[in-house]
Amino acid sequence: IFLTGGGGGSTASKEVPNQVQAHSYDEITGKVTTVATLNTDKSVVVGLSYSTASGLWLACLSARVMVIELNEESGELSAVCDWTTESQGKYPETNVARCNQSGELVATGGTDGIVQIWRFRSVRDVPELQKACAKTKEVMDLDFSPDGQLVASIDGSSNCRLWDTTTGEEKSTVNYLRAGKPVNLKGVRF
Repeated sequence: IFLTGGGGGSTASKEVPNQVQAHSYDEITGKVTTVATLNTDKSVVVGLSYSTASGLWLACLSARVMVIELNEESGELSAVCDWTTESQGKYPETNVARCNQSGELVATGGTDGIVQIWRFRSVRDVPELQKACAKTKEVMDLDFSPDGQLVASIDGSSNCRLWDTTTGEEKSTVNYLRAGKPVNLKGVRF
């Protein structure tokens, strides 16, 4: 099973619906089948990630994150909960949301330039904000270290930053330059 998300945006949602779809791949036939669809109304999904610990997906839509569950028996995708993660700027948008390996923490980042660490009491409930890290440029991507103690993030300033997930403190920064000019970073993984 894999999920895809996208659509036509807030003004084109009738012509090109905004949705998340679950697909299955049959290795014998080589065919992909859509098994479920979730309409996201006027919000385009710009990022998806999966938590193996909880078996749930995180979808980034506009200024919020939605937790999504697939019921394979009934063929339904459903929203478990969602919450606003971005509030600053003219058009706030969440670019990325990822769970740590235990599924207890979620890190989010987007156009406001703030990496936020959230803690789930239950994955069925909106998580509580644990730490908001220092403001930088727009957060493009992030990832948890295997032990969940650090989050690595990249932003629009050509920096990769390491954040302590408990304190929110910036532990280290690597600035990427080539011939003295900033390098446009797109992804980071532990």
